[in-house]
Amino acid sequence: MNFLISVIVPIYNVEQYLPKCVSSILDQTYHNIQIILVDDGSTDNSGRICDEYVKKDTRIEVIHKKNGGLVSARKAGLLKATGQYIGFVDGDDYIDGNMYERLLENLTITEADFVHMGYYKGKMILSRLSEKVIDIRQNKSWFIENYILSSVNDEYVSPSIWSKLFKADFIKECYLEVPDSQSLGEDLINLIVCILKGTKLSIMDSSYYHYCVRHTSITQAQNDKAFLETIKAFQTIESILKRYGCYNEIEDILIKDWLRVSLCAALTRASHDSFTIQCYGFRNMQMLFGKKIVIYGAGEIGKDYYCQIRRYPKCEIVAWIDRNYQNIHYDCFEVTGPRQLKQLEFDILIVAVKYENNAMEIRKYLVDQGIKETKILWIKPELN
Repeated sequence: MNFLISVIVPIYNVEQYLPKCVSSILDQTYHNIQIILVDDGSTDNSGRICDEYVKKDTRIEVIHKKNGGLVSARKAGLLKATGQYIGFVDGDDYIDGNMYERLLENLTITEADFVHMGYYKGKMILSRLSEKVIDIRQNKSWFIENYILSSVNDEYVSPSIWSKLFKADFIKECYLEVPDSQSLGEDLINLIVCILKGTKLSIMDSSYYHYCVRHTSITQAQNDKAFLETIKAFQTIESILKRYGCYNEIEDILIKDWLRVSLCAALTRASHDSFTIQCYGFRNMQMLFGKKIVIYGAGEIGKDYYCQIRRYPKCEIVAWIDRNYQNIHYDCFEVTGPRQLKQLEFDILIVAVKYENNAMEIRKYLVDQGIKETKILWIKPELN
């Protein structure tokens, strides 16, 4: 097995993250790789760092181009890629040392068009599914509806292009349909095209990619752009589905479900949210569907629960409570004191603490305050 893998790395102003990113690719256990660093008009030292790496390893090639956005950077890399297989790594992320060896091994065995894996976001593993090979020639609409656009299915295939490895000719053809100007939802558009054009998808029950969250200030102009880009992504997907004759079969969920969720996500970005899921997950999400929810506890576990639950449109967080609320200020949601509980209508109160003895103390306190014990829920948080 001596296939060449081309790894495309779009780069824009990520000087402090770039060395770790490139080093993680250079240190792969699979050595036959072409590393294409695409400097998309960076104004920091990213371009210089790329040029320094070219001197260190002959497998590295650099493209310096005028800033045109993520899609145009990836397309520039695709034009230069000569491998039989192509992967993508964002310039501020990094990968495990055996990632491409394992992904290539899977693709050569399954002969799929592309392979998908889970990934790390902080300490949490996302979009990690059971191992399977899916024939996507049949029921393409059903697959897109249930594995890509559905907002309630935990068995979802993440759109992220970097959590996958593709046959080169396949991804070069598919990615052409992603508009250069798309700056939000571009990976979702690509994945839908891949399903519509593909024959076989392989899924690995593994996670090798580390998606790194960068906390940057969010301006109102960025919020407005995110909202408009969401609408544009919807229109692009609508057009693609119509062109491939699948729109009527997916129209209902696309309009009523996915668009609603996407708009909520855009509005959430506009709320200046200052944290993301880090460590703890609430694993029984289905028991919360259709419920009005109170989160009790605004510490690390409470924040993780909030981030997770807000992703589901069938869950409604009506209040976030903490006895120390006066010292807690989150831009995304107001944390209030326990006195508010008597004025609220809710179905479930989730106690967001780590230890059972603390949870029992809170339960007793809440019952003494007149809260029905049957509404109080504590499940030991699972560490991801």
